[in-house]
Amino acid sequence: MLNSEYIETHENALDDFHYHNLGRQVFAQALQAAREHLGNESSETVQLNMELELSAYEPKDCIKICFRLGDGNWWCVNQQNGEVEERQP
Repeated sequence: MLNSEYIETHENALDDFHYHNLGRQVFAQALQAAREHLGNESSETVQLNMELELSAYEPKDCIKICFRLGDGNWWCVNQQNGEVEERQP
């Protein structure tokens, strides 16, 4: 279960875990969404909406963070091993 103390404990460990995998996945999905949005057009900027979801990762004492762009699929990574998983809507 999430609470402020649980989150603070895991905030202190940000440099020790695999969040770079999530960053890579966010970047890749943002590029894909921008490409789909633009099609054959061009633009100075593309506005993308992203939803974030944070939860306790069970059975380990970790954080799981998920994001969703416009395609409806959720992309998740857990703090324990950094594996990225896709979750259907």
